Amino acid sequence: MWLFLSLFITLSLQEVNIEKLIKNSPGKEKYPDAGALVLLDRKILEVYPDKSTSSSRYLVVKIFNDRGKSEYGDIKQRYNSEAQTLQILTARTHISTGEIVEVRKDAITDLSASEVARASTYTNARVKIVSFPALEPNAIIEYKCKVSPKKRGKSLFSRIFGKEEEKHFFGEVVFGAKEPILKKEFKLIVPDEIKFKYKLVNGSPRPSPRSGNITPEVKEVNGKTIYTWKLENIEPTISEPSMPPLSAIAPRLVFTSFDSWDELSEWLRDKFYKSVSVNKKMKMEIEKLVSENTKDEIIRDCFLYIVTQFRNIKLDVGLVGYTPNKATKVYDNKYGDPRDKVVLLCSLLKETGIESYPVFVNTKGVPIVKDIPSPSMFNHIILAIKEDRGYFLMDPQATNSKFGYLPEKGQEVDGFIVFKEGYTFEKTLSLTGEHNLSKSTLRLSLSQEGNLAGEVIFELTGFYDRKARRTLKNKTEKEKKLYFERATSGIATNARLISYSTSDFKDLIASVWIKTSFEAKEFASIEDETMHFFIPCSPFDFASLSYYVGLSKREYPLLLWTPRIIRYEVEIAIPDGFIPDYLPENLIRENDFAKVSISSDFPDCQVSGRKNGKIIYTSELVFKKRKINPEDYPNFKSIVNEFIKSKRWLVILKKRVIK
Repeated sequence: MWLFLSLFITLSLQEVNIEKLIKNSPGKEKYPDAGALVLLDRKILEVYPDKSTSSSRYLVVKIFNDRGKSEYGDIKQRYNSEAQTLQILTARTHISTGEIVEVRKDAITDLSASEVARASTYTNARVKIVSFPALEPNAIIEYKCKVSPKKRGKSLFSRIFGKEEEKHFFGEVVFGAKEPILKKEFKLIVPDEIKFKYKLVNGSPRPSPRSGNITPEVKEVNGKTIYTWKLENIEPTISEPSMPPLSAIAPRLVFTSFDSWDELSEWLRDKFYKSVSVNKKMKMEIEKLVSENTKDEIIRDCFLYIVTQFRNIKLDVGLVGYTPNKATKVYDNKYGDPRDKVVLLCSLLKETGIESYPVFVNTKGVPIVKDIPSPSMFNHIILAIKEDRGYFLMDPQATNSKFGYLPEKGQEVDGFIVFKEGYTFEKTLSLTGEHNLSKSTLRLSLSQEGNLAGEVIFELTGFYDRKARRTLKNKTEKEKKLYFERATSGIATNARLISYSTSDFKDLIASVWIKTSFEAKEFASIEDETMHFFIPCSPFDFASLSYYVGLSKREYPLLLWTPRIIRYEVEIAIPDGFIPDYLPENLIRENDFAKVSISSDFPDCQVSGRKNGKIIYTSELVFKKRKINPEDYPNFKSIVNEFIKSKRWLVILKKRVIK
């Protein structure tokens, strides 16, 4: 049967008349904005009676320009070398003269995935790269590959218990790409006795002409069922800043052989908890960490130990399997991917008597399809501890976050918590804007000559705290000074940094603060009896706003990931003999998505018999939502534009008239 199925796959790959496909392919004139045109993208997954699988892909792409070369000139295929073999069946370029240029053997490389270059434990995460030659305009690349399971003897499990471990198949197929696609096809071949679930989610982000039907064609042949999904004339997905991933907006097929979340939780539980372990060296380390500490202190110190002493390997969950390495091995390695760092933290806590549980989440903005129990919907794993008020969640890969802050992409998503018995879905925490605050306090002084001097104090929490640590934590003192000098120059062309001081960015208990002092010659423009200038904005990029509202409209949602607040509190001592002629008007504007408030004042005071004073300016911008839909974007943009509009920061002074 397996031989027959493999033969069927091979025949399916060969049934395309490549000469006819090339001859009838449209030209650049029909797709003037495209870098390439995918003529055919066919994927086939065959399931064997034991639920192991082989997958094949046949890809034909017409290259139009350099962007197309960049996108498709190097085809990368990931695989797990421990469990799979990858064959390149065809790799060649058809050029416009009719000549066929085969890919040379030395243009096919097999490497460890870039994420694991310095982590030998994960060298089974491989990527095979095929570099195509002769990519001139209108050249067509043809690529075929097949990923097959490795044959193995009986596992230790089966030798002990006399039966094989339960296998499952699952996955997702996205019907979309950055470039237009003439035809995308997915075939799933399943033995009749094997049951599975599937669902097609997401519709087209905007109407487009299509032929064909993406409900599957179903055929029964010799004890197997062949499901075929086809979609034609797929429009390209044009990238926008902070948009959701393609799998969240394009039609996406999700399939799984798991019958229920109970079955999936049992499968994940068996893989995770068997790796929870400690050895003598770990016990000695634990004794140092927990000596006379309270429960909360033990949790904090174990977490900080894992975060600060063990290097991150950034691999999506499932890329090298779902079974973590033994916690003892992770401890010896001093590095780990999300599975491994979670199982290590779980092991340390268990030794202290604190129970904790793995939580599977999606941190890419892709919603979970609750009626399809598939592990492919999760890309990350964190840890949960049950408390009276709910669950305390920790991400051991959050090396740039203050303890207690779950990185924003893991907030307000469905968490699949796998207990030693049973499971639950719990929405992860949702923080308010006050927990994600960028507060800038500016104390400034303006001279008669228009020179500005003063200090800026930044207090950062949550989202902004994490951004600052990520930017500055690993810089040397010399690099920090250069960074602050460059940032200070953003206040004015000739602004000069005088001094700076900061919190310890590596201290994950204390919040981040930054204090700088500067001077800027000829900051204000002087003309006759007036002086005008703009109140300085933040000289650092932790609160950059133009990135979010640079588009006139959006086709796709804007992902902000978390509510947040940007706040300015400014005092400007103005020179003797001047009073404000124009100050930013007081303003409060608010809608469902954002709020802006601005106030400015000049409370006169008597100093040594002379009139003198300070301008007091405050402004605040509040982001209320994690996501802004395209239809709501104009309202969101209008609020942000009010905040950054030039006149909201303009000050004009005039000579005081003495009566």
